Amino acid sequence: MRPPPRLLIPHLLLLTVSGSLAAVELPIVSVTIGPDGAVVERAGDMPRDDELVTGLPIGIDATRLTLTVAGLDTPPAVRLELPKLAPLPPADPAWLTRLATAQAAFDAAQPALDLAALRIHFAEAVLNLFPAPAGSSATPPDESDESDQSTPRTPEPELSTFRPSTIGQAVPSPAIQTALVEFVSANITTAHGERAAALRARGIARSQLIALDEEREQQRPIQQLAASVRLPGSAGRQVRLRYVVERAAWAPAYRLEVVLGVVTLVHEAIIDVPRDQQWNHGLLYLTTRQPSDDLVLRDLQVPVLELGDEVVAEREYNRRRAVTAGGGSKSSESAVETSMRAQVKAAAADGSWPAGSWTTHATALNLLSFLGAGYDHKTPNKYRATLARGIQWLTNHRVAQDLAGQILVTLTLAEAYALTADETLKPSAEFALAVLTDRVVNRHELEIAIFRRGPLAGPELLAWTAIAAKSAQVAGLDGALCGSIYTVIDELLPDLDGHADRDEAHVTRLAVDAFRGRLGETYGHQPPVSEWLERLPGWIQEGRPELVYFANLGLFQCGGDSWGLWNTTARERLVALNNVGTKNGWLAASPHPLGENIAMPMLTLPLQVYYRYAQVSKGAASGINGIFANRGSAMTLPELPPLPNLAQAAQQWPLRIAAGPARLVDGQRVRIMLNRTVLPGHISLRAAPAEGPGAWRWLATSNPLAVPLLSGEAVVVVDGEQVGACVLPFTEPGKPLSLALGRDDRVQIARSEERSDDEAWGKRTRTYTIGYRIDAPVGLYADIRLDESMPTPKDGSIQLVSLTPPLAGEELDRRLVEDPVWHLDVDLKKTPAVAKIVWQIRYPATVKPQVHTIAPEAPETENPPPDGFLKIPATDHSLESQPEGATP
Repeated sequence: MRPPPRLLIPHLLLLTVSGSLAAVELPIVSVTIGPDGAVVERAGDMPRDDELVTGLPIGIDATRLTLTVAGLDTPPAVRLELPKLAPLPPADPAWLTRLATAQAAFDAAQPALDLAALRIHFAEAVLNLFPAPAGSSATPPDESDESDQSTPRTPEPELSTFRPSTIGQAVPSPAIQTALVEFVSANITTAHGERAAALRARGIARSQLIALDEEREQQRPIQQLAASVRLPGSAGRQVRLRYVVERAAWAPAYRLEVVLGVVTLVHEAIIDVPRDQQWNHGLLYLTTRQPSDDLVLRDLQVPVLELGDEVVAEREYNRRRAVTAGGGSKSSESAVETSMRAQVKAAAADGSWPAGSWTTHATALNLLSFLGAGYDHKTPNKYRATLARGIQWLTNHRVAQDLAGQILVTLTLAEAYALTADETLKPSAEFALAVLTDRVVNRHELEIAIFRRGPLAGPELLAWTAIAAKSAQVAGLDGALCGSIYTVIDELLPDLDGHADRDEAHVTRLAVDAFRGRLGETYGHQPPVSEWLERLPGWIQEGRPELVYFANLGLFQCGGDSWGLWNTTARERLVALNNVGTKNGWLAASPHPLGENIAMPMLTLPLQVYYRYAQVSKGAASGINGIFANRGSAMTLPELPPLPNLAQAAQQWPLRIAAGPARLVDGQRVRIMLNRTVLPGHISLRAAPAEGPGAWRWLATSNPLAVPLLSGEAVVVVDGEQVGACVLPFTEPGKPLSLALGRDDRVQIARSEERSDDEAWGKRTRTYTIGYRIDAPVGLYADIRLDESMPTPKDGSIQLVSLTPPLAGEELDRRLVEDPVWHLDVDLKKTPAVAKIVWQIRYPATVKPQVHTIAPEAPETENPPPDGFLKIPATDHSLESQPEGATP
């Protein structure tokens, strides 16, 4: 039998949406949410002149998209199309004039700063020619602190006394000395003033450039980003699409409403809705098992046997150990190896990875992925020849055309040198670091670049620069140059606050703080992990995998729940994208604007975080030395805690709940009502007067439904007032269910205790009388059950006798073992009601009984009863004998 027509779309490709046909947005007919993800189904009839379906979320995984077209045995080969960013209108001539003026002012500041520095240097050189008076210091004052660059410093004539001794030279006359000091000092004062003015002018120009960039971006038309699917041959036919949305989840919840003695169980569901889904129409279904979207048998993974490299065996062992400790998996390791084989095929004969004007960047990034996996150009390994050609090509291009290229060249050469200690490579790495320092520190290119838009620009350059400086420092290159780069980075970090590119600014800040070893200091709040997880598909489909890389770097150092929550989803998504890239092209996995040879390493580098760097929090225990400083205090849990485990709540029962029309809010945690059920039984009262005067409502009922009640939190509402919450346990159909409904303050219990002793025939008898007085409104409750702990004899010479209520010897013995509590049912038809318990202990006159109160062990439960709910029994009593006259 031929299967129904259906197609698994295995790839994603970025195209420009053509305007030749009007796009149709198929309505959502159903949303099925499982424990971790949802399957959305759209269906409808296509117009006779239209073949384009739009309105799909841009973050969907194209490898899990299925299609059915009525009347077509073989559906068309389709592609998921993403719209290009709406183009900006032509720039206004006045804006261009202002831009040119601000750029010229910014560029003109540097010559003025250089000239002022030269004048100061010459003036200080002249002052150094004067002889130093006796007793003066030969060391000039420390002028390294230039924190206040806006205020010119005015040296006084006596500063000229701080100069080296000039013994042996002719001494000018005092008049000449005074005149020269005044002249040179005036020049220094003027130069400092010019320097401060140039700094102010450059700061003003920089602010104008940033404002002009933002003003231009505000002119971009507002557009709703949505993916589209072109379906050739579908015009006039019925089309059905199913796709998977990650980060959707749900958990059961309840409300116990108590009104006039009737308890109504309100079934609810708490749903985490991802952003940009528009789940406000169609039918909503909730399942306790992951909704299946597999239509065909998955490809069998064929193992590849390769010759091992004995020389790098220890390095690979350490990598495997780090993978296990850091959160990697066999699938992530396999994806890295598969990617590196693809990178070898993509390399050119000259050792580069061609990418047009971005060839330097692509070559550096591809080499970084090999170096991160532990391969280098010196140690014998299967990629040695590829790495040697690439390193040689990069050495010949150690000066890049732009700042991003120079950063990546420096980072790659520094890591290659650190891994091999290749002395022939060291001069090239040092030269690249010097050029980078000049561009960052002296030419101030980073100040403007972090506000530029486009690939390998903007805030991410701060992260790349910090990584390059750290790698150079670890490689043993010039530490002073690295320190000066760190200084610039620290000065620019505050500019990320309020940056227009919010996502990139946040992940960059986290990555920089991780490499600077101060996560607990400057990033004191919890990273928005939940938000980043929802944005993860969008980053990938927008061609920005570098944001995933920086988030991986920073959250890896955060550790704990932040890293676990992120890594669980991001790792598997990256593994799937690497599989897509090797089969269908890397632009199908992430449409990076710079091409496949950059998309390929950028999807591989995040999977190397596990062993490329060690978690500082685990470094001491594992013996793995990382390159980070201590990160300070640990991060806290995310803003919204994850929902309870649905598999545990359902006890593996496969339930499917029809929740009616989908009316959900994008990006929110939504609470919806499913149905209401009146529970059988009547409310009773229970109390443990020894623990306090209160009384607690209790309902002994059963599950009246034909399906089990899933475990979940139940909010208790009595007469419209929320009194607390309890945990409703998993209950199969028809099984008994006990529910605590909170304390009723209208019922009060007073407890009294009397004791009398009697002795006869060498035996002593001690009688205890416990009295109770219950005050409650007439007719509110029919009765109340009082619980009082029984004392348990621990010595055979002591005998316990229950007089009221009377319990025979055998029954009492059994109760002391099975249930050592008196349960006294008191009628409340007349109030105040009174009751009592009378019990005796009989023992020889030669002993003295001791009563020990023992607190019971707390039950092992994840959800202990909250305050305000009855806990019975609260205590246990044991009776032990002690010789008469002994000190207790």
